[in-house]
Amino acid sequence: MFQELENKVVVITGAGSGIGKSFAENFGKAKAKVVLNYRSDRHLDEWQKVIDINLTGAFIGSREAINQFLKEDKKGVIINTSSVHDTIPWPNYVNYAASKGGMKLMMETMSMEYAQYGIRINNISPGAIVTEHTKEKFSDPKTREETLEMIPAREIGEAQDVANVALFLASDLASYIHGTTLYVDGGMTNYPAFMGGKG
Repeated sequence: MFQELENKVVVITGAGSGIGKSFAENFGKAKAKVVLNYRSDRHLDEWQKVIDINLTGAFIGSREAINQFLKEDKKGVIINTSSVHDTIPWPNYVNYAASKGGMKLMMETMSMEYAQYGIRINNISPGAIVTEHTKEKFSDPKTREETLEMIPAREIGEAQDVANVALFLASDLASYIHGTTLYVDGGMTNYPAFMGGKG
């Protein structure tokens, strides 16, 4: 289905696990030339570390890709993995929410600057997704039910759901999509607390 991705070079950061790992598997199946990058130290509870990984890391990766595209006079695609918390506040996780909110405006600004060169920059923002990091959390019945109450679709997503959107955004089917955030969240960003006419 995505034949145009065959032999295209795809650089995936955070590919060691979770959503990044699913991205790598999907692009591998599409016969792209996949370059993997990941951080082995997963200890991520300090302000600067979260900002450095989520925001500064995305900026540096995007900047280097853009410079390479311009140097080779080629069109290109950059996809950042953000979060529903680029628009939904998250008490007790201000570092994470700030990094993802910053990533959204960073992407939109870079997209405005480089769309004229055929460089497409977009974000995917997942909601509640089952990965090896969240499997234990969502296996707790109380936590699972609390999470489902925030999702109109009443189901928790899989990493593959997010990876499928990445394939689409990288393909020619998305050639006119610039500076957009696609939410893969079962409707979490649609204020489910108001379901049933509450409020």
